[in-house]
Amino acid sequence: MKKVLLIIMLALLTASSAVAQLRGQAPRRERINRERYERSRYADVADLRLRAAGTLEEELGPVMEKQVRLLIIDGQLNNKDLQYIQKLCRRSKVFGADGKEVDNYIDIDMSRTRINNGGSFFTSTNRDVLSSNMFSSCSHLRSIVLPDRLRLIDRGAFRNCYDLEDVVLPRGLEAIGDEAFYGCNELINVYLPDGMTTVGNSAFNGCTRLRNIYIPSSIFRIG
Repeated sequence: MKKVLLIIMLALLTASSAVAQLRGQAPRRERINRERYERSRYADVADLRLRAAGTLEEELGPVMEKQVRLLIIDGQLNNKDLQYIQKLCRRSKVFGADGKEVDNYIDIDMSRTRINNGGSFFTSTNRDVLSSNMFSSCSHLRSIVLPDRLRLIDRGAFRNCYDLEDVVLPRGLEAIGDEAFYGCNELINVYLPDGMTTVGNSAFNGCTRLRNIYIPSSIFRIG
């Protein structure tokens, strides 16, 4: 009976080809390719400690905005910062230090950040929540490490991020909303953290390369 229920749960998660559950001990959180974090001598890496929420664009600067392909952030974020990250993930071109065009992608490490309340009436953020559609259609986002204190990934947060290969979910994550990763064609492995309880409808629908998913025993609702 338990095996049948598991198969039903996986069918709700994704409409792609067969997905296997990873068993045994929960995997380590550090899943992003570590080579991407060992290139600090290169011009396309920015490791920033923000002095206050809302200062990311100023701290990065206009030159690095056109060059950065590995962005590591430490500090408080608000809606202004998240909107700027969207902009970086949707750049049409990226240039090297020599001014020549290079492969257009960006890897982001937000593990040392915290999302604060705030924003305008129409676009606001809630504390420790990645809002609906926040990074949807960020077509050049290749990998992301989410904030350690993140509780919720809301509806469609990463919908149609076609080039997203790696996402590291925090240990304290409680829920993933409907269609959160809908259409993320390049995702192969997903590791839901122990303690997480809820996965929304079609959260991984359209993830055509998804092969392995770790589902902890704490999950009690999918769809």
